[in-house]
Amino acid sequence: MRLTFAHYFLLARRPLYRASLAGLIVLLAGCAASGPTFKDEPTPSRDTSLVYIYRPYASNLGLVTAAFAVDGKTVAELSPGGYEAISLSPGEHEIVQTWITTLPGSYKEMKEPLKTRVRLRPGATHYVQFQVATESRPYVTRISWKLGEVNAIEGRTAITETRRQSVKALSN
Repeated sequence: MRLTFAHYFLLARRPLYRASLAGLIVLLAGCAASGPTFKDEPTPSRDTSLVYIYRPYASNLGLVTAAFAVDGKTVAELSPGGYEAISLSPGEHEIVQTWITTLPGSYKEMKEPLKTRVRLRPGATHYVQFQVATESRPYVTRISWKLGEVNAIEGRTAITETRRQSVKALSN
């Protein structure tokens, strides 16, 4: 299941508003993740599952860090282009995304957690993607984000472009 929140900025035709938008775009375009480049984790044993949570690089909302919790325990804090690998027990788990930092005048939706549930198979590797996207039209810019499990081929391909961040211990 993927959830999406869409947010709209309406722009007036006056130059002051256009200049403000240009400043906002520069502010939202942030830094990429730092840390070691992607490296495969060992194959999980039959009594565990491996979950990669990753945030593909996108310049929008780049200055805003996304936090992730599994079953109520914080496991990662990701900038654009970051990932974390987590070993979990097989079964159903809830993954929740929240924003650690927000911008002045942030949308109320940024304060709402984004949730997804995953069913982990024993000995399997799963990929959970958090993606931020921007769509621009005349006088309107739409920023959306979504969280959800992706298939192994898509996840494996996308995660090779990321860097490891915020290793947090998680006890099963």
